[in-house]
Amino acid sequence: MNKSISVYIPTCNRPGMLDRALASLTRQSYRNFQVLVCNDGSRCSYAEVIEKYRGQFMDFQYVENAFPRGACFSRNRLIHLADGEYITGLDDDDEFLDSRLETFINSPCLQQYAFLCAGHLTRTSRGLFRQPSRPGPVTLHAMLSRNLVGNQVFTPTEYLRRCGGFDEDFPAWQDYDTWLRLSLWYGDGYMLPEYTYQMNVDHEDGRISSSWKARRGYELFVNKHREILSSGNIRSLYFQDIINRNDRLSWPGVIEHFSLPLLPMILKYQLKKMVPGLKEKIYKA
Repeated sequence: MNKSISVYIPTCNRPGMLDRALASLTRQSYRNFQVLVCNDGSRCSYAEVIEKYRGQFMDFQYVENAFPRGACFSRNRLIHLADGEYITGLDDDDEFLDSRLETFINSPCLQQYAFLCAGHLTRTSRGLFRQPSRPGPVTLHAMLSRNLVGNQVFTPTEYLRRCGGFDEDFPAWQDYDTWLRLSLWYGDGYMLPEYTYQMNVDHEDGRISSSWKARRGYELFVNKHREILSSGNIRSLYFQDIINRNDRLSWPGVIEHFSLPLLPMILKYQLKKMVPGLKEKIYKA
């Protein structure tokens, strides 16, 4: 029997985090979904956690890559295995809030837009924070300047397959690249007002965020889509890369890429760098 929804999860060397992610799926208020997990050539054993959840879903499929191939390869492998009419993803270190799937599948916007997304919470070592979100249409025009979606969408499975899935050459910005292609192929998306996803980044505290992978992802994105990017889009993406990597603004770079519409974003980021934690709002359930 076909499932209404497929949920794909790539994982590598984090069975404990996968346990938490799968536990969040057992609490979903909507139950008609399948779970797809791809182990990307992990060095540690997943046997215990997989056995724990094998019988807890109406359909649970687990596959392994013989050696690490990357998250994009693993996602694409699962997308081609999926038999749900709709599909969405979950990172192995994150969680679905209890009503996420029900919110998407029952939304009146589902038939009107190419994909749906929703707000998310972020857990850091300082607490749980509600990330700013603007409900409403996510237009192609707006998406050319920044990733308004985040790291997950809810969309017809065939849409994700036909637009090519995730580009396996991208070490970063692969989500943004995929959502942009969804918009190019099938039209605008929609950001729902609900908060239904929790990103857990507390385990990443202390890591250097300005990695070469993040920078390389930005460069690949701009080069891949240069024909449809305006000079204004490229200026905005320059600052998005710096913000994503939590890097320092350089005055030569600011002067070269500056435009008046970007001034509020630049000032807000610089102020946040000077006063860490500014405007972060603790979420209270």
